Amino acid sequence: GTVEFDIAGSVGSSRARHANRGTLRLNGVTATFSGLTFENETAGRITGTGTLNVSALRFSNGGTLAPGAPIGLLALTGILVQNPAGVVEIDLAGSESGPVHDRLAVSGEACLDGLLRLERLEGFVPELGSSFAVVTHTAPYGRFRQVEGTAVGDELRFDVTYQPTQVMIETVSASTANEQAPTIVRQPASQKVVQGRP
Repeated sequence: GTVEFDIAGSVGSSRARHANRGTLRLNGVTATFSGLTFENETAGRITGTGTLNVSALRFSNGGTLAPGAPIGLLALTGILVQNPAGVVEIDLAGSESGPVHDRLAVSGEACLDGLLRLERLEGFVPELGSSFAVVTHTAPYGRFRQVEGTAVGDELRFDVTYQPTQVMIETVSASTANEQAPTIVRQPASQKVVQGRP
């Protein structure tokens, strides 16, 4: 079933354990959950705009988090724990004022895992070099295991970069190699570099 929040509300008690197996939709308001845990299960979908306040319990996503209606900001107050089966679904589109996109704004840490699904609405094609902050947080742990929807026609693609406070989608040439930057380490003063033989 579907539960919609049209006005701000609070759900739970000090020992409550919440499990969402349907659709939870926020219509521009704040829904506050209290208790011990809140698990968005595999069939669960949390969508809309507004604020999901789960700061008083442990929140984990094994279903789908889909900000927007269809485009917009969904704020999550608390810590996000993405399970391997969890999905974050982001829509991107064009408008008269320029590109618009969904964003999941986490007030605390984001423990990333699972799938990041990108959807371009109505054939939207971004310009080369354009970028979009699709998930924001105070500190990241881990990465999405998979990213779906990166192809943008034959010439462009989306590249995912993980920054200290956000996950960015960058529009790059489809021919650009997706390589990780080398790790820079400090060499101890006690070690010497000796050229080896071929």
